[in-house]
Amino acid sequence: MVAEMVAARTAGTEINELAARFGINRNTVMTHLQRAGVPKQRRRGRTLDAEQLRAAGRLYESGVSLVSVGERFGVDKRYLSRALAEVGVVIRPSGRRGT
Repeated sequence: MVAEMVAARTAGTEINELAARFGINRNTVMTHLQRAGVPKQRRRGRTLDAEQLRAAGRLYESGVSLVSVGERFGVDKRYLSRALAEVGVVIRPSGRRGT
């Protein structure tokens, strides 16, 4: 089963589809793939590569909001917040600023 799962994932099958096909939880699929040494796949439009992340960080640090930066790079602000924090960008508190 694991070998078939690895082959399918390597061919581009999504995690949710593998979980449904094998009748297991998606976390179990990811655990099997990780143990088998299958690298995680970056999902286009949902994550940024290192260069894009640096550019997004610079834009955010210049004062542009997470929402605006996310829209510009086509990613969700929650992902962007986590990703920027992981590379050392200080995330500003959310909400409107008082005058």
